[in-house]
Amino acid sequence: MAKSDGTVDEVRLRKIIESFAESLDEVQLQLVIQSAGVAQAIDALRKALDKTERCLRGGKYEEVANLGYRDVSSEFIFLQRTMGAINEDAMQRSSVISDICREAKLAYEVVEPHVMKWLEGRDLSSKTTRKFKNDA
Repeated sequence: MAKSDGTVDEVRLRKIIESFAESLDEVQLQLVIQSAGVAQAIDALRKALDKTERCLRGGKYEEVANLGYRDVSSEFIFLQRTMGAINEDAMQRSSVISDICREAKLAYEVVEPHVMKWLEGRDLSSKTTRKFKNDA
């Protein structure tokens, strides 16, 4: 809730954000993990395109066509899937921020920068270890 002078009660907002720490940490961890997947997919697609370019320069046109149907399309689909997953996680983070907005009775545009700043200072390394232990 805003103060009577229209400014944000940052102490109260921080307490509300911290009450959503578990949800925010989980979604942030997923975004980090999915970012690695997107980077891997970009690298794989780049390698497939480089291989295609080498064949094209070498005049191996049938191989170019085969690579397009095999490697390039496969890696592009992998990239699309990883980008879709990261989009789902980004939407989940937005949903958690919206929940914070409802509790704080503040607009998304006001709350979101505070949440992002709070997330910047988070160390998710212990959460990563716990997540992978739970998945095993």
